[in-house]
Amino acid sequence: MREVSPLYARPSGWNRLLPPRPAASGRISDIRKARFVVIGAGYAGIAASRRLAELFPDELVVLLESSTVGEGAAGRNSGFLIDLPYAKIQASKDAREAEWQKLFLQTGRKWLEELVLRHGIECGWNPCGNYKGAMTEQGEAELKELAAQLTAVGASFQALSRTDLENQLGTTFYRSAVWMPNCILVQPAALVRGLADSLPRNVVLAEGTAVTEVRRGKPHTVITGQGEIAADTVIFANNSFLGRFGIARSRQITMYTYAGLTPALPADEAALLGRMPDWGMVPAERMGATTRKVGGDRYMIRTGFSYERELDNAGVEAMLTDAYRDRYPDMRSHELEYVWGGAVSITRNGAPFFGAVGTDLYGVSGCNGSGIIKMSLLGKLLAEYVAGQDSALLRGCLEWAKPSWIPPEPLRRIGVALAMRKHIREVAAVRPHR
Repeated sequence: MREVSPLYARPSGWNRLLPPRPAASGRISDIRKARFVVIGAGYAGIAASRRLAELFPDELVVLLESSTVGEGAAGRNSGFLIDLPYAKIQASKDAREAEWQKLFLQTGRKWLEELVLRHGIECGWNPCGNYKGAMTEQGEAELKELAAQLTAVGASFQALSRTDLENQLGTTFYRSAVWMPNCILVQPAALVRGLADSLPRNVVLAEGTAVTEVRRGKPHTVITGQGEIAADTVIFANNSFLGRFGIARSRQITMYTYAGLTPALPADEAALLGRMPDWGMVPAERMGATTRKVGGDRYMIRTGFSYERELDNAGVEAMLTDAYRDRYPDMRSHELEYVWGGAVSITRNGAPFFGAVGTDLYGVSGCNGSGIIKMSLLGKLLAEYVAGQDSALLRGCLEWAKPSWIPPEPLRRIGVALAMRKHIREVAAVRPHR
């Protein structure tokens, strides 16, 4: 069988914190025809399925997931919902596009919050804001520019020194940081599982159902290991793996990032992570580490990158352990209970991929490391686009969701290698000498 979905080496730590979830069979063997088939039950695929089901309540929507919900990329991220462009991504210099970005993120956050409240999704929803920290001179320059942008648009923030960060987060690793209130922290696997479990009744979710081929036609034929489905419309929402269906190959690359989560720490050790029960830090440097204090007694760190394939287990755990030790050298142990990798879709200019890819065929991808809000609302808007609806947000997607061309191999691999080598040098320059 041709591989068209990620085969992760390690389970998601976020998912392992939750009770086991039986895979939804979705009666896929009984389905021969559907109005809509959505491939990929991450944030985008679930959102697209939900909206299609609302807009077409008498039609069948089939949502196919190769693994189980929570084990894909959606359940492997760091759980940040940031609704201010400047806080995580670089806002456009075009005033119209920048305003659209702000409206897009805030609309997506409000929609997700409504769903969480309406369906009682237990995902640790915590509007505690987030830090953006600098570990290098270049990072500090980025923070100064960020502070100027935030001041210019009247956004709330606090500039923090190394001493401030030691008092609040218990670490002297960062030179400085900016704290912004425009962030909600969640348990990402719990959120995506809750969103999947609250889909409308006319959505049939089939997990453990990898799509091996889509034959184009009228109707299209979606081929899985459990049988074939004739579909009038197909939506590809399978993250950076669109390329395995021949879509967006020159517009995105697949990068793997890596995360580790500690066991529940004793009270005196958890206190070394700062006085707050939960906090989150994203890096000012493009390839820096994302870190969190989780639930008052765990620490998560996400760092390291590899191109197209996962790194070996031992190397990943050693890398994450070193990064943890650099930030908190006084811990009695730097043990990580869970270690995992996740695929991220990266585009050259940071724009998502969105729109038609053929007659009654549509695709969405390009999270660029900011996936929960962005991919959820993109999935919803793509469903509305399929239905022929119109809105300012949708028009903005069609105008600005245009990823730049990426050179083919071997130039692509060389460019990635040079960027990663630069990051490794920067990290080595600021690591403590032990």
